[in-house]
Amino acid sequence: MKLRFFLLLVFIPAKDVKNAYRIKGKYTVSNGLISLRCRLIRNGNLTGSFELTGSDKNIKSLATSVINNVITILEKNMIR
Repeated sequence: MKLRFFLLLVFIPAKDVKNAYRIKGKYTVSNGLISLRCRLIRNGNLTGSFELTGSDKNIKSLATSVINNVITILEKNMIR
């Protein structure tokens, strides 16, 4: 039986929320491609990281990929 996790994600612009996860990263744009390097931080500790590349013509798809990667990291950390 596979366990399913249901996550409620709320994005707020707050720096000092205890136990909150924070997405940090950098991006570059070159030749129509956006390259992202993202880290998920909680209480100053690295929880996970990922890199993505997508078209600058489809930002919505790239944003969806960021959220999906964050969810994957959160699910892995809930299993531990």
